[in-house]
Amino acid sequence: MSISLGIRAHDLPAHDLNEMLKKIKSYGFTNIQFAPTKLNFLHNITFLNYGQSRFLNKKLCSAGIQVSILGCYVNIVSKDKNVRNEALNRFKNYLDMSRYFDNAIVATETGSVGNNGYTEQNFTDEAFLEVVKSVRELANHAEKIGALFAIEPGINHPIYNLQRTKELIELVNSPNLKLIFDPCNLISIDNFEEQDKIINDFFDSFNKRICAFHLKDFICDKGQLQIVPFGRGSLNKRLFLTRINEEFPHAFGLLESINESDIDNAVRIINTIC
Repeated sequence: MSISLGIRAHDLPAHDLNEMLKKIKSYGFTNIQFAPTKLNFLHNITFLNYGQSRFLNKKLCSAGIQVSILGCYVNIVSKDKNVRNEALNRFKNYLDMSRYFDNAIVATETGSVGNNGYTEQNFTDEAFLEVVKSVRELANHAEKIGALFAIEPGINHPIYNLQRTKELIELVNSPNLKLIFDPCNLISIDNFEEQDKIINDFFDSFNKRICAFHLKDFICDKGQLQIVPFGRGSLNKRLFLTRINEEFPHAFGLLESINESDIDNAVRIINTIC
């Protein structure tokens, strides 16, 4: 298997850092998506500082674990200026500290223009232009300090399909902007039968921009699409993993939205295909 298999660290319940590291190692993962604010035992960390970053990375490295993605879960398009400014400032802080996590890529989804989650306003031109404004600001900061960052498209957010993703990249026009590809984030009850085209088009369109992959699955049940652990659903896993394996040797593939009881099955399927 040429995929560097990892997991979102906060998908592994743990009471402290040592327990989390022990679990990661027990499954043989080589890397993690590390989001400090999502870990209960690090709940006081909002903005990272030099000492915290060096300490955390030293602990991870001593366990043989690499931070592939430094997850910064923020809403960069909120209509509330205070929420939005704090989000952008936190993301810039993570960009500043990424060098102390071996230059990990800082990543987020775009969030929603509505502070209560999903809203159809996300699909307007106005919402898209607000994303461009925020991402351009982050790109300017990333370029100044030599950091990389990634946006993850998703059907419920302003960057909800292939075309919007292309427009974002063209308008921001920054070599420091990368993408995380999760096909399940772009598949809905309306287009799941076109999943092969969605997967192939994303690879063909953004091959040089993709920096990591999220691995989860989906099922269609009673007219609704539901996310399930990787290996338990209808995603064309062979197509997805084969293209990763052939075109992105040693790429970071991160299991997400998975219970510990499903990890062994997911790893078995990945090993079978790759």
